[in-house]
Amino acid sequence: MIEDLRSLVTIITALHPAHFVPSTAIVEFTNRGVRRMRGMMHCRQILCCDGHYPSSPESERAEYERFKARLADLCRKDPFFYDSHILQRPPKIHGSRRNTLAHNLIQAFESGLIETPFVFLHQPDRFCSPDADSQRIVNCLCKEPQVAIIHLMENNLIFGVDPQAEWYRAERLAEPNRFGLPLWKTGSYTDHEHFGRVSYYRDIVFPYTATRCQPPHHCLMERTLPRPQEGIYLYLPPDGPVPHVNIGTKAHWAPDELGGKGVLASDLKLLRYFGIDPSPYCEGLVDITVGPREQTEYETFLASRMSHMRVTRDQQSVDNSRAAEQGNR
Repeated sequence: MIEDLRSLVTIITALHPAHFVPSTAIVEFTNRGVRRMRGMMHCRQILCCDGHYPSSPESERAEYERFKARLADLCRKDPFFYDSHILQRPPKIHGSRRNTLAHNLIQAFESGLIETPFVFLHQPDRFCSPDADSQRIVNCLCKEPQVAIIHLMENNLIFGVDPQAEWYRAERLAEPNRFGLPLWKTGSYTDHEHFGRVSYYRDIVFPYTATRCQPPHHCLMERTLPRPQEGIYLYLPPDGPVPHVNIGTKAHWAPDELGGKGVLASDLKLLRYFGIDPSPYCEGLVDITVGPREQTEYETFLASRMSHMRVTRDQQSVDNSRAAEQGNR
């Protein structure tokens, strides 16, 4: 088993303008999760800054410049940003829209900074559990050329976790299987956190986004790639922490919980619910919002979404025990 994945994986982080700018707290928080996955600490990382809108007021432009300056400082000093490089995206095509993820990613692929056969795609509002078996996932990609992408299946309070849902239509592979991993086979590509082949992006993804999108590459990759796609799998262990959890999205929070600039108390509570202790990722961050009051509205919202979480049959016992524990608090 290869322990250090530096020669095999480049991390690509797409940093679109968001409510947290100019704070880097949420980027630092989620990036620590990525780097703590086994073998990922010394991988090269490309930070794709999407830039401000041409129509943005001067105050927002100034905030974004402060955000980039803080990122640059992290790249120089913070071990969790080892060998990290900042790319500033080209100006937006028009003032009313942002650059899409595909447009950001292709710039990273054309930068000359990717010298590995695989990439790990990361977005700052997605927290990756360090328990995801990154070494075995990359080992599978090395040994199985027909495998193009292995997604870290997410737990999302809005959509839940259901590999058999309409979008994924996935089928679980029996274990033990030839891949040695808890995988579900799906024909659906998504930009959610995943390990993928550089060749798949260059040979499949970008040709489609170049010819089917107007302007080229300004579209949602999920809707552009035809389905089914071969070689795409979901990584979802039947027990233990979920591979990745959506945080920082306003739709997840109670209406009166302010987004602020950092990581929210409910972000941390959500991770704890899914069996992830967030405290190691908070050390030294100044914008962590942890107050003595837990909001009733969020409790109600969380309870209302429990039926959407970990709904596969073999995970139901895990859900029920956590729900019971939650009810006793």
